[in-house]
Amino acid sequence: MLFSNLTQIGIPNAIFCGGFIFLGIYAYTELMDRNPNAWLWETAKNGLGLGILFYLGDWFGVPSAGNWMSYVVGTYFVIATLVTLGFTILDIKKKPAPERKRVMEYAQ
Repeated sequence: MLFSNLTQIGIPNAIFCGGFIFLGIYAYTELMDRNPNAWLWETAKNGLGLGILFYLGDWFGVPSAGNWMSYVVGTYFVIATLVTLGFTILDIKKKPAPERKRVMEYAQ
C-alpha cells in the first residue's frame, strides 16, 4: 500500500510512515518480551501516529474511505496506548518474564 501511494503522499511523509512502522515493530517486540517499560514505546508510537494525523490532517489518504476514518484511527491510537498500559500494569509487572540464562551458563 505504501509503495503504490508513494507519489501521492510524497517522500517526507513516507519517511514519517516508515518511522511509525519501525516504532510499531519495536513496541510490539518489547511487549512480547514482557518488558515492563513496553508502554513507553507504545506511547511513543501512538504519539507519533497522532502527530502525523494532526500534522497531515488525515492518515495518508484514509479519508477517501470516509471522513470519519481519521477519527477511528485517532481513537485506535488512544485506546491502544491505554490497553498496553493496562496490560503492563496488570500482567507484566505482577508476573515478569523469567530470567534468561546466558549461553555459556548452559555449557558448564
